[in-house]
Amino acid sequence: PPGSGKTSLLRAIAGLLPNKKGKRGPSIDGSIEYNGLPYQNDKGIIFSNAISFIDQTDNHAPRLTVRETFKFAFSCKSGGTHRTAETPSTEKADGLIAELDKNEFRINMILEALGLSHGFDTFVGN
Repeated sequence: PPGSGKTSLLRAIAGLLPNKKGKRGPSIDGSIEYNGLPYQNDKGIIFSNAISFIDQTDNHAPRLTVRETFKFAFSCKSGGTHRTAETPSTEKADGLIAELDKNEFRINMILEALGLSHGFDTFVGN
């Protein structure tokens, strides 16, 4: 039902609620853990790379194509590269990541998985 806290729960899980009381709107009183690990941890696990929250009102740039929209989202989330903090810096790994980046592997994979590869040059619109 409306107002039962569904969106607040999802925002908390995604790490989008403040921890400070006294602010207007929802905040966290306590902590959220994932398999016993806190959101901010010293294990090198970055939960924000695995968890996202899309608000009910999803705004898009109407003059971007589907591919450009996904490329923009990928750049915002990953810095525009397939390299992660855990990726070793070896000649082989560097070459593979350069190839993945050049071919926009993750963007193409998501477009294909969602069945959008046929319309990737279509404008999103508003």
